[in-house]
Amino acid sequence: MKNVLEIMNSECKVRKEQKNNNKHQQKDNCTPLHQTNRKRERKKKKDNCITRLSLSLSLSLSLNTEHAKTPRKMH
Repeated sequence: MKNVLEIMNSECKVRKEQKNNNKHQQKDNCTPLHQTNRKRERKKKKDNCITRLSLSLSLSLSLNTEHAKTPRKMH
């Protein structure tokens, strides 16, 4: 289980780095956003990453436990 978390965390970091690189490239051509705006965006992205992690984690957990308990019933 720990491995899954580590993998997802590293994926998040990679995505963040890619976005940061893009930002730096764009910064040369345009004026930066207002400071508060930037903070809000950063927080939003962080939250998105975390929710995506927890969603996929809970999904894999529920699938694993459901599979282990009983075979799925057909309705």
